Amino acid sequence: MISFLQAYSALMNRLILCLLFIGTCCQGQTNKRIALTSNSTVPSSSIAQGLEDKCVGVTLTLNAQQADYLLEAAESHHNGTQPRWELTLFGPTGDVLYHTKTRSVDNAVKDVCVFLGVAKAR
Repeated sequence: MISFLQAYSALMNRLILCLLFIGTCCQGQTNKRIALTSNSTVPSSSIAQGLEDKCVGVTLTLNAQQADYLLEAAESHHNGTQPRWELTLFGPTGDVLYHTKTRSVDNAVKDVCVFLGVAKAR
């Protein structure tokens, strides 16, 4: 028969293992912060909705100094064709990290999420 102390000890060991597992899994899961550049012509509401729908752990911010990335979002028209949505992602030093051009703003945002490794699973 198991004594109370043995049962208590086994329970505490399991609890400690669970807490260590949870701490390891959650470590480094901080939100990425993205700010739109002043050259962006796409409304921030469209980008925010796309980020909410397509990304996990990404926040759109107005504070470029606190942002991890800058995003230029523009709609372009060429020779009367359907609009194209161009998104260019810049790193903290101003270097271009990623660029995409698609037929919908949602797809362009999804592409950025995939590049950042934060795309929502379907």
